[in-house]
Amino acid sequence: MKVSTKLTRNSFQTAQQHKYMPLVERALKLWVACRFIEEPWSITGNETLGMSTDPNPNCPYHDRVPVPPIVDLQIDLIVINEILQPELKKILKMLKEKLESTDPWTDWFEIYLAYFILLHNVELTMAHDAWFVKRNNLKRKYSNKPLIDTITQGATTLLTCFHYAHQGYAPFTNVDLERTQQWPDQQKEYLHETRPLLQGIRGDHVHDPAKELFWTSQLHRPDWRPVVLMS
Repeated sequence: MKVSTKLTRNSFQTAQQHKYMPLVERALKLWVACRFIEEPWSITGNETLGMSTDPNPNCPYHDRVPVPPIVDLQIDLIVINEILQPELKKILKMLKEKLESTDPWTDWFEIYLAYFILLHNVELTMAHDAWFVKRNNLKRKYSNKPLIDTITQGATTLLTCFHYAHQGYAPFTNVDLERTQQWPDQQKEYLHETRPLLQGIRGDHVHDPAKELFWTSQLHRPDWRPVVLMS
């Protein structure tokens, strides 16, 4: 199994086991909602709203009926306005409160897992944009540059807080810190499994923002600096 796959899978399995933590639960909900609007909508049933399949066998709608563009937009706006934006506001408020705690190490693992989920969401969003550019043979790097700018700025802000306001990377590099904290065995086990995997992150995973681990791996770097992406 690839390092990227193993690290991501282990992290999400661990998050599922800790979804009783409010931050983790909300981050997972946000992640699922984002996947919900990435896939193109289609119609099932007799009423097709005037739409039909495409005769081109290479078209994604060759074997299914697309929804009208205006309906597609309306569904996306409902998900964004009713789920994504409210959830994100709640997550950021909770993160702020925990980061300002007098003892942030108490909630360190909950904060870390939420960050991992949010940054993995950024990776998938950028990968989806890269796929869209390639599929439609667009003559530009991004299909939606304003969206990419917004999410990369948000990712950089999250990482800045994680490293400079919290030093959240420390448990992965400072074994002594693990010994001084009363962390549950599950958290310590995750650290033990993750540290060796971090040594194998290289190549596109640290250079291509559309690749898995580009953003999430930045959580673990003690010498982290903001990444400037080329347009």
